[in-house]
Amino acid sequence: MPFPKDSREIRLQEALKAHAADTTVSVRKLSIQFEVPKSTLQNLISQKTTPAKTANEWQQLLSNTEKEALSSWIKKWDDYGFSTRRRHVFQIVQSLLRARNSTDQVGEH
Repeated sequence: MPFPKDSREIRLQEALKAHAADTTVSVRKLSIQFEVPKSTLQNLISQKTTPAKTANEWQQLLSNTEKEALSSWIKKWDDYGFSTRRRHVFQIVQSLLRARNSTDQVGEH
């Protein structure tokens, strides 16, 4: 059964789990089974690349955990029927940065 095209990251993670469970299975067979590029899977196994969720995190002002917290806060406000304004999000990001004593500034574009 073919996988949906939008589930590539999920398929990669499943292929990595299958490899961890049985390292005797070839990367080629896993790439065919999970319909993922062999080279990408090989690079992930050999840790030459990082999963998309953590890629380039060092370039971001907020960590993935902070971004998830911000997203959760926005969703909670939406559940209450309130809209979030750009300035509110800006203030939350500023307070997250202050909480970890960061000197980084958020741009206003």
